[in-house]
Amino acid sequence: MRDREFEGELPSIRATADERPGTLEPQAEKADKEIPNEPLRSPVRSEPKGSGNGALWALCAALSLGLVGLGYWSHQQQTRLQQQLVATQNSFARISEEAAGRIQDITGKVSATESTLSETEQARAAQLTALEKGVQELTRKLEQQASTLASLQQSGEARQRRLDGISGQANELQERLEAQSGRLGSLDEALKQGGQRHESLAGELGGLREEIRALAGLEQRIGEQAEQLRRQQSTLQSLSNQASARNLDQEMLVLRSEIDQRLSSTEDALAAIDSYRLQTNRTLNTLQNQLNTLQQRVGQP
Repeated sequence: MRDREFEGELPSIRATADERPGTLEPQAEKADKEIPNEPLRSPVRSEPKGSGNGALWALCAALSLGLVGLGYWSHQQQTRLQQQLVATQNSFARISEEAAGRIQDITGKVSATESTLSETEQARAAQLTALEKGVQELTRKLEQQASTLASLQQSGEARQRRLDGISGQANELQERLEAQSGRLGSLDEALKQGGQRHESLAGELGGLREEIRALAGLEQRIGEQAEQLRRQQSTLQSLSNQASARNLDQEMLVLRSEIDQRLSSTEDALAAIDSYRLQTNRTLNTLQNQLNTLQQRVGQP
């Protein structure tokens, strides 16, 4: 494209009609024609040399003009190249400044990101420390509740043994009542024995009622502990949702499985207490029926 622009600026270097190689011979022939025919012995005349020197001077002038045009064109080319070089340097300087500004912006963003990441890591470390403390506290509470449940189970087993003894006594009383039904002859002794047994049965009934009240309180306590365990499980669930570390998630899963097992054992204990209460109520009803039957038999003449 630049060559096309500079094509019009080159000076045209052309040889004139007199300077062409083929034009010298006609001039010589013309000079020969102009010389008159003279005798061979006539004096030799000098040929005119002005036309040959003029062509040489014209050629030199044309070459000089061509060199001047070529120098001017070269100067113009150098000037334009220098201008283009200056423009290129300016553009490179501008691009370098923009790149330096962008690098500074990126450096600032990277430093801000690093500070934000450090703050986030510190907050996460504090959160993990708080979660570890919460897990330790929950573990301690779970151990306390496990010991409480163990003591409750032991007391329940002891009461179950007592109820078994009472049921055995009730069976023995039933056998004795059946044996006494055939001994209507000794009514006074039967009345005395019936009164004594009535008092003992009333005392046993009172003791059984007290045990039922204690069992109701125990059931209420176990229900409260089960509700507390459910709350702790929900707390552990929320804590496990907030935690992002893999090891803490695994510990949360282990703690959750332990809490589920303890909840299932608590529910089993509640079911055992419910069955024990039903059995006690049945025993009380049986004893009450036996007392009513004994009173009816004693009241008959």
